[in-house]
Amino acid sequence: MSLDKLIDKFVSDVREQAPATMTTLNIFINCEEYKSSATIRTPEDLKAAGVSMRNLHRDFIKHEK
Repeated sequence: MSLDKLIDKFVSDVREQAPATMTTLNIFINCEEYKSSATIRTPEDLKAAGVSMRNLHRDFIKHEK
C-alpha cells in the first residue's frame, strides 16, 4: 500500500472513531518518536464563545436534545 493510501485510510479511520466533540487531531512523526494532541470542544464551550464548529466527522457540534 502506498503512503498516500495508508494516510487516507488512517484519516478515514480516525474520523470514524473520533468522539463527537473532537475538532482537531495533530500528529508529529520523526525518526525517534511520535506525538499527538487533540482538541475537544464541548457544545457548552462553543455556545459560551459564540461560535459554531464542526467535528472530525464533519458534523456541527451541538447540544443533544
